[in-house]
Amino acid sequence: MKVNLFIMFGMISVILLTACGTDGEESVSDKERKTKVEQTDRNEGEPQGDSGTSKKEEKGTKEGFLREVSQVGNFETFSMKENLGTIKSGPLSFKMKKVSVLKGIVDPGYRQGKLPDKKIDVVTFNLYGESEEREFQFDETHFTLRTGKGEIVEEPNGMLSSAVFPLAFVSGERFTVITFLLEESKAEEIQNVTFQIKAPTDKNGEPLGEDVKLDIDLS
Repeated sequence: MKVNLFIMFGMISVILLTACGTDGEESVSDKERKTKVEQTDRNEGEPQGDSGTSKKEEKGTKEGFLREVSQVGNFETFSMKENLGTIKSGPLSFKMKKVSVLKGIVDPGYRQGKLPDKKIDVVTFNLYGESEEREFQFDETHFTLRTGKGEIVEEPNGMLSSAVFPLAFVSGERFTVITFLLEESKAEEIQNVTFQIKAPTDKNGEPLGEDVKLDIDLS
């Protein structure tokens, strides 16, 4: 009789221990599932771009791309002309989309001590550049402006222009802003300008085409 009671007590103990273990496993499993659901909800709540970049970051990148001088200050347009045709020199071709003559002041945060803290007069070009070759030399010093008042600006202002280098034009049309800062001419007096491009060169400095110029009437 004592033996039977001992066996029954042992079986009850095993059953109780098994039940406790099962409850513990289910509790851990439930906790893991809950954590995964919460994490999924957080991820789905964050707007993502195609590459995993948030839309806010993507928008900030696009806004940082200079397309108009008016993006970086308060400017008034005195004259403008669009669709000026295409000019070509050696392997390079430029679709001249627009020229604008403006006066205004650049925002303090954008000047970085390199632009005046007063109103400036500028002539800016919007164009698309493209190259048929990869091996050539070309930079911003190949652009020159001459105003109808006789002022010659030897090269664009780097703070108000796109970076210019050969590889920028080899992968298809590249939007480019070229801005000349005037020192002697006033925006309200400009009636015509001449945009000049010095031909690109090879590695030995030999020209790969002809120098070209575009006379533009803004009256």
